Amino acid sequence: MKKYLIVSLLLLIIVVSGCSNKVNHENQMIDDVNTVDLIKNELATEDPLPQEDLNMVSIENIYIDENKQISINFIDGYKKYNDNRIGFGPLVNNDGPSPISGAAQSHQFQLDIKNYKSAVAIIDEYRDRAMVIKPNLVKIGEFEVVKYAQGGLCEERIMEVVGRKYNYQFSTSGCHDSQNNDFNYLSKAISQMKIIGGEPVQSLGNLKADQAYYVSEKLGIKFIYATIDPLYGVQKCLISEIGNKITNSCGYSLLVLNKNSNVSPATVIDSLIQDKQGDCGIALLDGFNNFDIGFRIKAPADNPDACGRYSSHYMGEQHNIYFSFNNRDRYLIINYGGHEPKGVLEAYPNGFKFWYETVEIF
Repeated sequence: MKKYLIVSLLLLIIVVSGCSNKVNHENQMIDDVNTVDLIKNELATEDPLPQEDLNMVSIENIYIDENKQISINFIDGYKKYNDNRIGFGPLVNNDGPSPISGAAQSHQFQLDIKNYKSAVAIIDEYRDRAMVIKPNLVKIGEFEVVKYAQGGLCEERIMEVVGRKYNYQFSTSGCHDSQNNDFNYLSKAISQMKIIGGEPVQSLGNLKADQAYYVSEKLGIKFIYATIDPLYGVQKCLISEIGNKITNSCGYSLLVLNKNSNVSPATVIDSLIQDKQGDCGIALLDGFNNFDIGFRIKAPADNPDACGRYSSHYMGEQHNIYFSFNNRDRYLIINYGGHEPKGVLEAYPNGFKFWYETVEIF
């Protein structure tokens, strides 16, 4: 049986407010595939990149709630109990029927989404209580996290992430594992989380030397690019636009594709994996600017053509696929390749910014 990791439920659980019209999803998928077919021969093959160690995920374990501003990869699976509570992690036996689900087994950990509260306010709330571990502030990646433990049936262990509009309280009852193991698992779960939305889109900003704006009224996008390649000095960078494709002569091209705003990213990704001749991996990517989330379809090492035209393989071209929650009627496919950096807008001591990372939809 041919396998691939997309499960069209996905993703998501993106909550789309105000949407009451029924959508014929089968027709939408056909429309998406037809749109892709019209332009799939336009992408030029560039030099291959060396094999990458991608953070591969199973699409069925990714939870996204746009309203609650959270995207997270639950490595060991999850179950949504309601809009504010999710069970996740390994299944364990309950002492009795679960008060939430009534089941004999439930996920060992849970996530409760609460209204925003600052780290100082959380620490003050528990300052005078008898606690197993007094609240203390720790950093996990970019997040401020308040870590504490309090008495309960066993020992409730909690790590609360301070968000923008909401807080995300990761916890476990402490009945099934050691304190150290539980906090390590909660820390790992938080490292798989991203906060999405909730901030205004930044303007493109002022131009620096040897930079220019490009605006496509037809495609409804704008971006900044370097007119002279900052790495190689004298090489001029020219932008061309043919149909749905924009190409920078210094590296990278992108396709702007239309979709029905009610069609989920999962349905689009599913439609792009056309051949399904082998196991197709899905990598979850950080977004940029006003593109909230990205994906890469990774073909198996022994079959570079197994997962459709827009898959990536270390011996072939690379494609990243990005979606915006504020502009649901369009998405991007970025095509690139080559052993050295290309399409650089700015070079920093510890990395690069590429021109496509400034793309905005209008």
